[in-house]
Amino acid sequence: KTATFVGNSLKVLSKMALSDMAIMFYLFHCTYAFQTLLKIDSDAVPVEEAGVLIHWVYGLWFAADALDIKCEIPCKQLPFPGTGLGKADVLVSFPMVRVPERNSRHAIEVGYTQESMRGYGGREAKYYDATSTMDLRSTVPWTYFNWQNFRTLQKQRMQQPQTFPGFHERQPKAVFVCSNCNGIIRSQLLTELAHAGVPVDSIAACKPNGTSRVGWPSGINVSDKHGALKKYRVYMAFENEMESGYVTEKIMDGYDAGNVNVYLGAPDISDYVPSDSFIDARGAIGENGTIVREGVQALALKIKAALYDEQAWNNYFKPLNEPMSEWNAGNYEKKWSWSKEPIAGQCRLCRLAFARRAKGGRFNETTQQVEGVLPPPIGDDFWRTTWRSSAAKVEVPQKRR
Repeated sequence: KTATFVGNSLKVLSKMALSDMAIMFYLFHCTYAFQTLLKIDSDAVPVEEAGVLIHWVYGLWFAADALDIKCEIPCKQLPFPGTGLGKADVLVSFPMVRVPERNSRHAIEVGYTQESMRGYGGREAKYYDATSTMDLRSTVPWTYFNWQNFRTLQKQRMQQPQTFPGFHERQPKAVFVCSNCNGIIRSQLLTELAHAGVPVDSIAACKPNGTSRVGWPSGINVSDKHGALKKYRVYMAFENEMESGYVTEKIMDGYDAGNVNVYLGAPDISDYVPSDSFIDARGAIGENGTIVREGVQALALKIKAALYDEQAWNNYFKPLNEPMSEWNAGNYEKKWSWSKEPIAGQCRLCRLAFARRAKGGRFNETTQQVEGVLPPPIGDDFWRTTWRSSAAKVEVPQKRR
């Protein structure tokens, strides 16, 4: 078993065309998985196999637990490390590799990441049957936040306004929080903004030149990022990469803490959040990644207005008080309606696998629902007989929708 594991790990590395960071991640992952292989194989709770089974080919950040996923069809996640490769209906790969793993069950191969596509095998996405990333254009979007998060935020702002310090209860400064100091463009922009008179406190490991190198706010636990952000009027929500579809939790952290966000990152950010609810920093960066002086000056003026003018600061929160169905002229709801349903991403992966394999079935990427056939209910004999066969396509013994 040990020899097989090591051999498979070397085989995976030989398939990769990744950045050094991604390769280092995978080597660390292999070390962790090797150390826990025997324990997980012996201790894992057996997963009932009468349903759609998901296997993380290389694990999900080092390991994956055996889970029963809440879904209208039987959907189960197999443990990793484990022996799920041959029995799975969904093979999820993170990072993506040039030659995806396959099995005799005609499992759908899904390239997954919640990291930068540039750094974690995005060039290999074309070799997969489907993708699951932060990009709303992926087959099964797997985002850091969605409709549910904003609905919760709206309720909190309405029912518990005291949890959001007001303009005069916050420091008239911008705050930058980052531990990955490799973002050269964002560091340059922060330095330029500081030189333009924007006061920026850097409170974590990365402290770009020109920013105030202060420590974490006193009295706030170092794990409480929202608590730290609530001390400031403006939050510099700068991504590690300026890449379409690469939208992390950063801007949502700012909304949750009641900050005015200054966002630098995905050019399609307006697909993810309500328009006019943030300050867009893209105009300060040229197409070739260089600083645009005029853009920096215009950006600095907007930030200063949010820092020193209470009305300007409050204007950025107005969209959050509007019905979500009206955001972005109704386009937000069109893109995110699938996330009104509070289910895990694994459920949507199981729907995808069922729709692709069931005769007459199809997967609607807009609604993230099965169409054409009605999945048999949980507990139906179909799931332990017909579905567990090795046929590429299966007949569903129920009338079509």
